Amino acid sequence: MDIPNSNYAYYRLTVDNGSGRDVYLHDQLDYEKSFDGTITHWGGDDRTVELIIVWDEYYELINVTMWSDWVGID
Repeated sequence: MDIPNSNYAYYRLTVDNGSGRDVYLHDQLDYEKSFDGTITHWGGDDRTVELIIVWDEYYELINVTMWSDWVGID
């Protein structure tokens, strides 16, 4: 993805729910958009992005609980 320098992009994820079905996280009922993270373009053209995705038993949703990105490819 090309992101102009000093800008960022929001990402949306699709994951396999463990049963072979793709789940678009942002399309889940009651999904909080605040869980969607950003990928920045600060300090270099290449980024590594790390996410932690978990199943929330209480809300019965697949959520992003942590994300980060940094310059370079790891």
